[in-house]
Amino acid sequence: MQINVPLLEQLIQIKATVKRQFPKQNSNWPDAIWIAYWNSAAKLKNGGYYCTPTNSLAFAMTGTDGQHFSFLVQNSSVNEASPIVLTAPDNYEGQTNVVIAKDLHTFARLALRYGCFELTELAYAPKTAIHAFTTAGASKQAIDESEQLRQKVRAFVAKDLDLPPYYYTVEEFKALQAKYMPLLQMPKEYSQ
Repeated sequence: MQINVPLLEQLIQIKATVKRQFPKQNSNWPDAIWIAYWNSAAKLKNGGYYCTPTNSLAFAMTGTDGQHFSFLVQNSSVNEASPIVLTAPDNYEGQTNVVIAKDLHTFARLALRYGCFELTELAYAPKTAIHAFTTAGASKQAIDESEQLRQKVRAFVAKDLDLPPYYYTVEEFKALQAKYMPLLQMPKEYSQ
């Protein structure tokens, strides 16, 4: 298996830079995007749930109900151009897997808008979530102090890593599903 994802390592390492930049605010990068755990490229492994595609390697978990983000493995390789799959094992009423980005750069740019926890809504409430991640959904809402801090951290990371926010179109999201969902290989015990 060939794995080459330098941006993943940058996303993991940015935590130390954020702590230096925001020393008195007890904030860090994973909290700003609601990621509980990151896997470095050396520790990538399958997410391990009944609904996790067998041809995927998880790189981040939200820490909520098994939700995780994975690279789609193609041709025995993972790189920064690998599509990103969200797996939501507790979503018994809807999709347990959704392709949320064409690559890691796009994933990071989406996460820098609102955070990864909000990205999970693409599985639970896709119509609402797709709208929120389009240009039309980029409206300002009233936010509390902790969210203001997370926004500052996300803006800092976006600038530091040169990752401007990304906005879907509904057509782009549908095209992602059409192109990559048929490539997901599911465990034998999975049925939906």
